[in-house]
Amino acid sequence: MISLLAGVLFGPGARWIRPDEYALHSEENLEYINLYLCRMVLGVQLVIAGIQLPSKYLQKEWRSMAYLIGPGMVAVRMIPIRSCNPIFPDIKPWGYDIPISGVEVAHFN
Repeated sequence: MISLLAGVLFGPGARWIRPDEYALHSEENLEYINLYLCRMVLGVQLVIAGIQLPSKYLQKEWRSMAYLIGPGMVAVRMIPIRSCNPIFPDIKPWGYDIPISGVEVAHFN
């Protein structure tokens, strides 16, 4: 119900929100506005999800969190780092691989 009301209030029929005018009739500015608005909404949602966790959640689920954060995050970063070497053979192993792998991970997630 809340999503329906938000869609009616902020949807295409709403004449009080004019994103094209806010972006100065520039498609590039409109893309930046949408990008940062989406990032802000995602950040608020993550904070709310963290607040809604039970108070003893981390004490109870520390093993599963350690498995996800430890080896899981290492694997998520190491696979793209190692895939950079055949693609870019001239770069130093740990000099530029890490930022390139960060871009790969961010792009494909």
